Amino acid sequence: MRRIEEEWKTGQVLLLDMANPGTRQFAAQVGFEFTPTFILYDPQGNEVRRWRRPPELSELP
Repeated sequence: MRRIEEEWKTGQVLLLDMANPGTRQFAAQVGFEFTPTFILYDPQGNEVRRWRRPPELSELP
């Protein structure tokens, strides 16, 4: 995950703490199923793609 945070320059990585009740509420809203889940959103907030593993840099825009 650190590699993506350091090398991916066209977006922003947000890490969410699933122990936080607010995070769990958000996770329920977006259909988060288990850790790890990675969701890519476009600038308008629409889900573009979802992974159940860390994505490769080549899979990101």
